Amino acid sequence: MFVVKGAEDFYNKKIDKNSVGLKVQDNKLIVSLNTPVKNFDEWVSNPIFYPIRKENINLSLDKKIVNGAFKVSNFNDDEIILERNENYWDNVNTKLKEIKISLVEDGIMAYEMFPRNEIDYFGEPFYSMPFDRLNQVNTLPEKLVFPISRYWYISIPNENKEKFFDKSEIRKLMYAVSDPEFMGNVILENESPAIFAHPHPSSDTLNKAKEDFEKIKEKSNFNFSETPYIAYYENNNLLEKKLLLSTVKEWIGQFKIPVRVTSNTDTSITFKIERYLVGTNNMNDLYYYINYKYGSNIKSDEEFLDKLPVIPLLQEYDTVLSHSNVRGLNLTPSGDIYLKYINM
Repeated sequence: MFVVKGAEDFYNKKIDKNSVGLKVQDNKLIVSLNTPVKNFDEWVSNPIFYPIRKENINLSLDKKIVNGAFKVSNFNDDEIILERNENYWDNVNTKLKEIKISLVEDGIMAYEMFPRNEIDYFGEPFYSMPFDRLNQVNTLPEKLVFPISRYWYISIPNENKEKFFDKSEIRKLMYAVSDPEFMGNVILENESPAIFAHPHPSSDTLNKAKEDFEKIKEKSNFNFSETPYIAYYENNNLLEKKLLLSTVKEWIGQFKIPVRVTSNTDTSITFKIERYLVGTNNMNDLYYYINYKYGSNIKSDEEFLDKLPVIPLLQEYDTVLSHSNVRGLNLTPSGDIYLKYINM
């Protein structure tokens, strides 16, 4: 996220604010970047770049000065009530006068409020769709699917320093037998696409990958560890577990790699499922995130497997529920709801 020159050093308190690449000249805001960003206007439309009034530091939530279409009018442990911001620059086009956000103990309880007509909308950014309710959700006429720039991949931290998994040709074979199409159609059930073009692997593809893997393994005189390699997912995250298992089972089946899928961190991690939420419509912005994390400078799809310890999987779409009386519903690339355009 530190595309502005000096922003990261300022965040780490290495420089003062005057050294950050932000200057005001007459009626212009001049921004200096670390690297060219073609869609910079889209970047700064992300809420993290919104200016905040200094007065807000000492103001309660319902008194804060906001620059959005709605402001907080009241809040308690059970709900937050938003009201139309009369000072918003485009207030004339804000359709709703009030929005009530129910604060529920967990996602399942919130989900159950929808069929009882206690809420009009269920989904991001307030609650994620419960994974164990997806089968039911996909039968409902109220289901809507929106493309979100959330990207899943399996990283290879390789904490046990197994040099075999550092080979780019091995990563390519592990990627070849993965099946993002299955993940989007069967696990998420909303046609979430692969990050890069990756059709369902054919039997020929699987057989060739298996043969090539064995050749490299034999040439390297490599033997697998006697104890399984750890593939890690976040505790209590069933979606992460399912996505990870669907890939790992192919590695076990095709390459006989001994892998244990777990959320425990008591042993060294070799594989780990992760995701990035980019927040813009330009998939190339994924490169900024990946390059920042790994200190790389990749610019194309092919370089992912050549240079990074990463197995790219899929772009996750968001499934939400909305009753028919809600019109104008849409989500931002980051999964936030455009409240301004809703009409009921």
